[in-house]
Amino acid sequence: YLGDARKLEELFPAGGIDYLVTNPPFGIRTGTRINFFWFYRGLLNGANRLLDKNGRIALLVGRQRGIFNRAVKEDGNFRTIHIRVIDASGLFPALYVLARTG
Repeated sequence: YLGDARKLEELFPAGGIDYLVTNPPFGIRTGTRINFFWFYRGLLNGANRLLDKNGRIALLVGRQRGIFNRAVKEDGNFRTIHIRVIDASGLFPALYVLARTG
């Protein structure tokens, strides 16, 4: 499926997803036009509604790792279970795997 990661509930039924894998924007092309804190909060909020109680989300995070970590902490519905920095054509995003806390 292709869609806006902040509007996942428009694509999938609530509570019916075991795993979600997404590659949201790194900010390279979007520049300063996007507030990444609220972007990540929206993504996490949608993922929380979609994932079943044992669901996990895997996603790439670019330069905004501090912002992403703050969004995860303030959201409170996920805990980080794995982080791995990878080489994606010289960009070095981090692959995060999060598990639902509740």
